[in-house]
Amino acid sequence: MGLAILSLSLTLRICEWWTMNVMDIEANAIKTGGEPMLSDAYTINGQPGDFYPCSRQGVGPIAPAKVKFLLRSPSPQSVPTQIDTHLVIAASVNFLNTSGAGPFGRRFAASLNNVSFVPPASVDILQAYYKGINGVYTTDFPEKPPKGFDYTGKDLPGELLVPEFGTRAVVLEYNVDVEMVLQGTNVLASDNHPMHLHGYGFYVVGWGFGNFDSRDGPLGYNLVNPPQERHQMWGMSAVIVVKDGADSETKLLPPPHDLPSCSV
Repeated sequence: MGLAILSLSLTLRICEWWTMNVMDIEANAIKTGGEPMLSDAYTINGQPGDFYPCSRQGVGPIAPAKVKFLLRSPSPQSVPTQIDTHLVIAASVNFLNTSGAGPFGRRFAASLNNVSFVPPASVDILQAYYKGINGVYTTDFPEKPPKGFDYTGKDLPGELLVPEFGTRAVVLEYNVDVEMVLQGTNVLASDNHPMHLHGYGFYVVGWGFGNFDSRDGPLGYNLVNPPQERHQMWGMSAVIVVKDGADSETKLLPPPHDLPSCSV
């Protein structure tokens, strides 16, 4: 008696679908202070499920299965293991002390390490760093939550609902190796926060549920073949300033001659 074993590998792209202009989602949330408009459907590889009226013929349900998600790259990666700077960033949904369309008639806000970013009013941070302009931003963004708490617990203290505000940045020396832990929280509402770094690639060495354990968590890092990510999506705001290096190849380029002036 023979035994046939079938090994099946599938790539699933899970997305959301709106029947409106997606640019209106952000604009409406900023205007009203309420939560972003929910999507009209979820899709798998571009197709909505059979419960949606827009499903095409032949689209059927997927049988539940035990799936193991692996964060890995097709080839080995050179991942630094001697870390110079450790950052723990707790992302939270908060309130502004103004009226809006959010819960309790208030406006939604968001924070990282209890700091809600305030964009500069006249000069952008890139030009401020290049030209040495003082007073545009401060360099005191906390490298870990100022006050630790049970990030994913229930009935969190009300003092966490309203963040501090400021144009605060993390400043790093050139060519340092950084470990950044992104910690979700249950402040006001738990959510899957989209996170990314503009202008930098980074290795995703692990993920998990609950509160990050700084002692045991790193033991599960994938330091052999983690994926390197480069994302661009709307989300919370913070600034990391990396200082210039020693030569022209590692210094910030000057602005173009036709750089337009901007105002907020």
